Amino acid sequence: MATAHLGIFNHHLPTALRSLPVAVAIPVAAGLVSGYVGNPRSNFEPAGWYRTLIRSKLTPPNWVFPVAWTALYTAMGYASHRVALITLSHAPLTPVHTRGVYALKLYAAQLALNLVWTPLFFGVRRPGWALLDLAALGGTVFATTFAFNQLDSTAAKCMGVYAAWVTYAGYLNAVVWWKNN
Repeated sequence: MATAHLGIFNHHLPTALRSLPVAVAIPVAAGLVSGYVGNPRSNFEPAGWYRTLIRSKLTPPNWVFPVAWTALYTAMGYASHRVALITLSHAPLTPVHTRGVYALKLYAAQLALNLVWTPLFFGVRRPGWALLDLAALGGTVFATTFAFNQLDSTAAKCMGVYAAWVTYAGYLNAVVWWKNN
C-alpha cells in the first residue's frame, strides 16, 4: 500500500524540489534559457531595439536586471524547496499535503508564465503581449505567495519580494507599451 501512495505522491510533486541545489537551479537555469531563447543574439545584453524604446525614468540601469532576476530565481527556488519539504513531511491526501501540492502547481504555473515574458518582449518584440503575460503572471505570483504563506511564512516572504518586483516590471512594461505604441 505504501508503494502505491508513493507513486501517486511522486506524480503530483516534483521530487527534485527536495534538494535545495536542484530547487534553486531549476528557476535559475530556466531563466537563463528563456533569456537566451528570447534574445539569442544579445549575449545577455538588451537588443539594439530595446535601446531605441522610450522607457520610464524609473527604469534601472541594464546591469540591474540580471542581478535582480538571479536573486529572485534563487529566492523562488528556495521558497519552493521549503514548501516541498513541508508537503513531503505529510501523508498524501492530508490537508497540508493537498495544500502543498496545490501551492507547488501554482509555483510551476507562475514559473512558466515568467519564462514566456522574455521571448514575447525581446524575441517577437511585442510589449503588449508581454504585458498581458505579466498580468497573468502577477495574479499567479500573488496566488502562489498566498498559498505558500499557508504553509511557510519564510517561503511567502521570498515570493513577496518577487511579487513586488513583478509589479514593478509590469509598470516598466506598461510604460514601454504605452509610449511606443
